[in-house]
Parts: sequence; structure tokens; C-alpha cells
Amino acid sequence: MASACYNIFTKKCIDGGFAGVTADIRVLFLKSTYTFDPDHQFVGDLTPATHELSVAGYARQALATQTTTQDNINNRSEADSDDPDFGALTSGQTIASAVYFVQVTNDADSWLIGFVDTGGFPLPTNGGNVKIQHNAEGWLNALRL
Repeated sequence: MASACYNIFTKKCIDGGFAGVTADIRVLFLKSTYTFDPDHQFVGDLTPATHELSVAGYARQALATQTTTQDNINNRSEADSDDPDFGALTSGQTIASAVYFVQVTNDADSWLIGFVDTGGFPLPTNGGNVKIQHNAEGWLNALRL
């Protein structure tokens, strides 16, 4: 499975419901028990108790220092932030993917942006520090239609 956006994110972009760098964007890790479905809308749809990483030291991370760029050479827009640092995660589980989402109030209303299963996944936790290294072009590239 390649990385992809959830349908709710693309609809919110079209409707003007995505606040970009002012949104409280966060990232969570999933185990291999989750199967990507573009129709999932909210963090609650991921059934986090079953699919979300649960080792000691793990907590969802907010994106800091968010920026956007208009890349006229490549005809796209880019969103970037500092690389999320999850700190030391106790061994015992394997990170299969990451999900970016907009935190609203709780899992039932926090809506999904994108699913990432490339760039170092799967990654077994081993007690060491885990940090997502964003691509040089940012964590999100939106191509022109």
C-alpha cells in the first residue's frame, strides 16, 4: 500500500474546511493490524485500542513550526513542520504506518488527513528514540489538477 490521503481531507480542502498551518495537526502510529481505507473519516474509525501503538513511552505528537510553500517549479503546494519526535519507545511492537490528523476535541471528531507506510516502516520498537524524518519537500505535497 502506498501512502495516501483520506477522502475527508480532500473534501475539506475543496470545501475550505482545512485551516492549514493554523490547524492542530498531529500524528499517530499504527501496527500492521490496520488496513488503510480511504473512506475512514475520524481517528475513532481506526479503532485505536486495536490498531494504535501501545508501548510504554508512546504518545501522539503535534506538529510544530508548520509552514506552507508554493512550489512553482514543480507545480504543487507543500506543507512542512519540524520532524515529530516520539522519544524512547519501549520494545515489543512494530510500527507499520503513521497517520496524520486534525485534532478537534476527541477521537470521534478529530478527522484524518493522510496515511503513510513508507520511509522506514515497518519499524520495531527497541527502547530507542523514534523520530519521523519528513521529506525535504515536506510531509504533504498537493499536486495541481
